[in-house]
Amino acid sequence: MTVDRIEKDIRVAASVEQVWAVITERKHMEEWLSRGFIVKELDLRPGGLLLLNQESKNATLLARIVTVDPPHVFSYRWAEAYPGAEPTEENSTLVEFRLTRDGDATVLQVTESGYANLAIPAGREYVGFESHSRGWPVFLDEIRTRTEELALK
Repeated sequence: MTVDRIEKDIRVAASVEQVWAVITERKHMEEWLSRGFIVKELDLRPGGLLLLNQESKNATLLARIVTVDPPHVFSYRWAEAYPGAEPTEENSTLVEFRLTRDGDATVLQVTESGYANLAIPAGREYVGFESHSRGWPVFLDEIRTRTEELALK
């Protein structure tokens, strides 16, 4: 069986606008990504560059912003399996965040797709479907924690 997409969601006790700020503003993104990445550049527009440094692997990762539809959809394509490479449909996955109002809270869904056709080089298996399936709940929990802390201020 080939798996292509990871879908995870979480409920955040904050407004859609507050969650949007945490997932798209560099100062907040640096916090929730801090378990593995440093944001070197963020040009928040379709076609813009999201440049990440993965210090533990001594790798620079390029991502291209695909969708910016505030405050509901943010997506990017990244070539984590191919450090330094421009992301294409052949060498990358698509990460999409969808935010939906749920009363006074927000449901944040993340989908990462494109694994079925992605060839992952030897030694970089940690960027595969299994690893990311375990990793996204950690990042979503970081997003929730940071957003809810901001919402209380």
